[in-house]
Amino acid sequence: MYFFPTVSPQQPFCSWISHSYVHTIRRTPKNETEFIFKNGKSVILDVSYGSMLNQLQRTAQFRYLLEERMKFKKRNTSNKNNEGEDDDFFIFN
Repeated sequence: MYFFPTVSPQQPFCSWISHSYVHTIRRTPKNETEFIFKNGKSVILDVSYGSMLNQLQRTAQFRYLLEERMKFKKRNTSNKNNEGEDDDFFIFN
């Protein structure tokens, strides 16, 4: 599961949103962000629409990259010569 924060995780009012359940987001007239989920429910949070759009896109990109690396690793595991090699980790910058 992939989640993204609405503000800095150090803030006590930080909420975490599940990327998989977001259908769409939209800006409200009060410059808040409305999250519309796949089940039809929605929630309005007092956070920047631009920031949330960025978080949504960054999470999608991270999700894609991680899944591609996992597919690559799975494909190459059967072809790998395991003589002392240990690359069972990933580094993300």
